[in-house]
Amino acid sequence: MIIICGGTFDPFHDGHLHVVRWLLAHLQPSQLIVLPASKNPLKDGVQGASGEQRLEMARLALETLKDSRVATSDLEIKRTGPSYTIDTLRALSAQFQEGLTLCIGSDSALSFPQWREPHAILKIAKLLIVRREPVFSLKALSAALSLRCAIDNEEELTNGVSVQLVEIGALPISATRLRGEIAEYWASSSGKNEPQGIQRSVWLYIKDNQLYTRSSFR
Repeated sequence: MIIICGGTFDPFHDGHLHVVRWLLAHLQPSQLIVLPASKNPLKDGVQGASGEQRLEMARLALETLKDSRVATSDLEIKRTGPSYTIDTLRALSAQFQEGLTLCIGSDSALSFPQWREPHAILKIAKLLIVRREPVFSLKALSAALSLRCAIDNEEELTNGVSVQLVEIGALPISATRLRGEIAEYWASSSGKNEPQGIQRSVWLYIKDNQLYTRSSFR
């Protein structure tokens, strides 16, 4: 099994790292690929670190795991224009012989029916949803996609489609909140309010590159 973890990762934080650790421990994939998106078509107007910077922050954080199964990929940030998951999965399915599992947070899954070719995504990869939103319902998602789903929170197989919702004790860390806290750090004359929830190596990278100042994001 090859697990694909996509997202903006702006910045890559301890909540993301917790998901990766859980997936490695409980699903034992042969490889886990963290794939920062270049530009999320559903997040127009949001500005933060560049794709290359987000990729480097992910690499620095994942380096702490010291696990050879984990890798980062620049496949999406090298792509010009909007970043569509279906294009990425088609490229990866041609590259790997093993089955693909796409891991997304339940906050992202809420908009999954609006993604480009969601049914094609489900034909290429198993969809693994990590619960973050308490109100998320697998039944509601299946209904929106016209799938048959009888039991919430458990794996459902419909015409070869596999969707699973898992509870991993996700950490309540928000990238949006972190960016705000980092901006407050830059604005503070004391410089003592360092943000919590990111690896030390990532924080040093943010400081060295002066990321997430008030003028660099919204």
